[in-house]
Amino acid sequence: MYKTIAGLVVLLVIVVGAILFFKNTAKAPGESAPVGQASAKTYTNERFHYSFSYPDAWALEPEQNIIDTNNAILSIVSVYELASTSPHRFGVTVNQVERTIKNHASTTEPMVIGGVQATAYFFPDGYGCTPSEQDPDCSFFLIPIKRNGVWYEITAANSAKTLDYYRPILASFQFTN
Repeated sequence: MYKTIAGLVVLLVIVVGAILFFKNTAKAPGESAPVGQASAKTYTNERFHYSFSYPDAWALEPEQNIIDTNNAILSIVSVYELASTSPHRFGVTVNQVERTIKNHASTTEPMVIGGVQATAYFFPDGYGCTPSEQDPDCSFFLIPIKRNGVWYEITAANSAKTLDYYRPILASFQFTN
């Protein structure tokens, strides 16, 4: 029971972080989404051997580690849009344990990311999330990839009912070893 609660708390932290990140990139009518900008920053994680590019208008949160009785999260990295009260978020979690939340996804989509065949799991209404004025969009997706004995969980939140908004970031994701 405690393991389930702890796992949901960790997932909630990741999802909320992703929601806050991605809400800041909501595009105004007639404005192009910043994700596809030519000007971008690149994040490289040398410890877990991956990288991805994200728009200049987004910020990088410091890498975190969370070890508890349910999860051995070795690394959480996320980027989010700065200029919005409801930011879009994109993140990569490296976890020693495969989380089973994917079994509750509404839809799935096969894809290739970083040269690896994977499946995107969609949660268009969130998972354990109640929309509010501050957080009207609970949507997120999860793309788990097992590599080198750990799980890479690629997530995005806000405007995450499909991969469309995040395709430029996903296309830039690569394993570096």
